[in-house]
Amino acid sequence: MATANSVITAGQWTHVAFVLDNGTGYIYANGIQVGTGNLSTVNTPSGTNVRIGERVPGGSIRFQGIIDEVRIWNIALDTFQIRANMNKELCIIPTGLAAYYKFNEGTANGTNTSVTMTADEIGMAQGTLTGFALTGTTSNWVPGAPISTGGNTFDTLTVTDCKSYLSPSGKYTYTASGSYMDTITNVFGCDSIMTINLTLANNPSFANLTIDTCGAYTVPSGKKTFNTTTSQTYLDTIPNSQNCDSIIAINLTVTVISTGVNTSGNNRLTATEAGARYQWLDCNNGFAILPNDTLRFLDPAVSGSYAAQIIKNGCIDTTACVAVVGVGLEEATFKANFYISNNPAKDNFRLYNNNKMPVTTTIVSLNGTIVKAPQYSNAAIINFDVTQLSTGIYILNVLGEDGSMANYKLIKK
Repeated sequence: MATANSVITAGQWTHVAFVLDNGTGYIYANGIQVGTGNLSTVNTPSGTNVRIGERVPGGSIRFQGIIDEVRIWNIALDTFQIRANMNKELCIIPTGLAAYYKFNEGTANGTNTSVTMTADEIGMAQGTLTGFALTGTTSNWVPGAPISTGGNTFDTLTVTDCKSYLSPSGKYTYTASGSYMDTITNVFGCDSIMTINLTLANNPSFANLTIDTCGAYTVPSGKKTFNTTTSQTYLDTIPNSQNCDSIIAINLTVTVISTGVNTSGNNRLTATEAGARYQWLDCNNGFAILPNDTLRFLDPAVSGSYAAQIIKNGCIDTTACVAVVGVGLEEATFKANFYISNNPAKDNFRLYNNNKMPVTTTIVSLNGTIVKAPQYSNAAIINFDVTQLSTGIYILNVLGEDGSMANYKLIKK
């Protein structure tokens, strides 16, 4: 077998490695090969447990000293591989490492009578301590070899939270103030060991909001949207600066504008919404503003279709268009140039233009919506195909080049 004499100094840590490669054994001390020999036969019976610090078989020859960082490989390491890892603790497991015992359990020289196992960092081959007193400075867990921790890092976190705190590893939830330990993997693939100084404040805060809205309102948390016409108080909760609850009382005032228009016998139009600002619009002229008409009511100067824009509490809405017919003396003169035949009609209306005056004609619904696009003509007879219109009442607007206007009520059967 391989031999090596006078290579270990008593009282000093020595890294010892044994390599079996194709029947040849090699002994290394502190990364230097110090012995070699033929080892074609292994006397260990099959199925025998691995023992650290005791000869197998036999069990009578025990190591008198301290052992740390035991690694068993299923490959034959060369000199460079042995030297690369011999003075550091491994936290990224290399290929070929079959069992690994760091011996990091227990409290050095303390009372460790309940700590009788050592972990296998590779698999499930946990080690059992046999014959140890597990107290005092001998026959116990003792300080280990002065090796690098392999990239382990240490940090301290000072955390203030509200009712509970989830540790960085996600393994623990703390519900009381105190000092805690947690471990995650650092950038080197090793342990990052954190001391967490935790203060749980459990300190909610309160606030009030006064909100004026024209319609739907979404609360600050985004959890709910109110589509309401009722002014009232709502509650919402968001996190405050300490991650505790910030409870908000929302005083919500909703402005809902009525878009109705009332008509009276003298063709006066009156907006149903009171106490607002008003601007009347000409629906037949692209909703052009009637600059002098800013009262709640409108007395149209000529026949047409009109709507009111209403502004109240910062909210804006527009009424439906309302048709007005038979307004103005000049309209009667202009209107005498035309007459409608075949009214009511199912398919076709005809407008007779006695003097072949150039006019633009438009058919609108009673709410002012254009249902037949404007057309320009100076023909003696102007035909209107209404087969696609629904049964009901419509208004035919006839506009002359001088601005004169005539309106006719059409009945579609």
